[in-house]
Amino acid sequence: MSEIIKRALSLALAHAHAGLQQSLGLSGLGRMAIARYDPRDNTVYPLVSSGMEAEFFDHMAMELDRVPSLALLATGTAPRVVDDLREGSRSGIMGAELIRLGFRSSLTYPLWHQGRFQGFLFMDSSQPRCFDEVTTRRLADVAHLFGSLLAASSAQADPLAAHG
Repeated sequence: MSEIIKRALSLALAHAHAGLQQSLGLSGLGRMAIARYDPRDNTVYPLVSSGMEAEFFDHMAMELDRVPSLALLATGTAPRVVDDLREGSRSGIMGAELIRLGFRSSLTYPLWHQGRFQGFLFMDSSQPRCFDEVTTRRLADVAHLFGSLLAASSAQADPLAAHG
């Protein structure tokens, strides 16, 4: 993917991040990130992020077979909401890192476009239970938009892969 396209996605994500903080009152929304799926190696690669720098995640490729919760999420269109990262045993190493960075709740949307899985949109908040049902429904449009943008950017980067 060209740096120009990556920069455009980064700017779109930053604008969406700021807009969501204001328009939906999500002041605790400290980080948003997009990860791109590559079906050739069944791996999700960090692409762009906005908000708190989270080096742990920004350079971490994840083979879907090794992260069962994401692999399951990638089979459908429903988001995953974690109301409080400190509760339960679902956190794992990634949840532990989110907690260390001060995040308390998390929302992950699988990104789809025209029936093809594109990647994930991650949203992390410093407030527990930030992503209630109404907020999650409103954020679905943002996820659809980024699924389309990710598909378009992938098509620009590799036209043959986009059709195949």
